[in-house]
This record gives sequence, structure tokens and C-alpha cells, in this order.
Amino acid sequence: MKGNQPGIRAAVQAADAAAAADPFVPLNADGTQARRFTREKGGLVARSLQTSRVQAEMIGFPFVAQAARLERICGANAAVLVELSTSRPASELSAAA
Repeated sequence: MKGNQPGIRAAVQAADAAAAADPFVPLNADGTQARRFTREKGGLVARSLQTSRVQAEMIGFPFVAQAARLERICGANAAVLVELSTSRPASELSAAA
């Protein structure tokens, strides 16, 4: 971005600061889905996080309380999926937290 466009530069910096202050925006009322858009290396990156309550018997992992799927999409590249599990309940750790 050129230095001779202070208005555009200020708008981009304000958007980046707002994104850093609120990392994931909730997509539903119960906080099980959230999304975040960031700018990395000049490109737009979208991250979606979806959580669900599970029991240890369901996935064969002791003390598990939640499972989550994180999807990262960067430009025209293929989506990267990461699956997570945690023993923290939804009341302590939601997708929008």
C-alpha cells in the first residue's frame, strides 16, 4: 500500500486492529460455530470453527468433553481441515471464545 494514501492505510489498519481484538465472530446463538477473516501475506484467509459436545465412549478418548473442526481457506488453495478434542466443557471453552 502506498504511503500517499493515508485514508486507505488508516482503514486497513483499523480493520486489522478490530480483527485482532475479536478473533472469532459467533455465527449462532449457542456459540458452537464461529468464523474469522484475516489478511496474511497480502491474501485473505478465512477460518471456520465448529464445536460439538461428545462423550468419551463416542470417540474413544478418555475425559473428552468437546470435539472441534477448524477449517482454513487461503485464496484458491485447498481447504486445510484440523480436528481437535478437549476435556474442557463448552461452558469454559466455546467456538466464539
